[in-house]
Amino acid sequence: VSAELLPSAAEAAWRLGNWPVLDSLVNNLSDESSIDANARYHLSFGRTIHALHSKSHERVISCLKDSRASIISSLSSVARDGYTRCYPYLMQLQALQEVECLSPMFF
Repeated sequence: VSAELLPSAAEAAWRLGNWPVLDSLVNNLSDESSIDANARYHLSFGRTIHALHSKSHERVISCLKDSRASIISSLSSVARDGYTRCYPYLMQLQALQEVECLSPMFF
């Protein structure tokens, strides 16, 4: 999968419950430096969902931290432009918060 399609492929895999494909997409990526922060968020979120499915509490916490870091880097750059540009990143943070609140039910 090309780097441009990787975030969409990861999201499709977890939404469809195709765990082997999700595993290969998010865990076998060797170099994330070539992708932007938004793509890193989607890959980190895919890792988080995969960790939930695998029932790995430590990995969930680690993936949530990585996801938040990728959002914060983007949010800090658009925060000066106003609420409209911040809204998508705030929604991503809310999604992470919901996963974090629900994750204890899996363990």
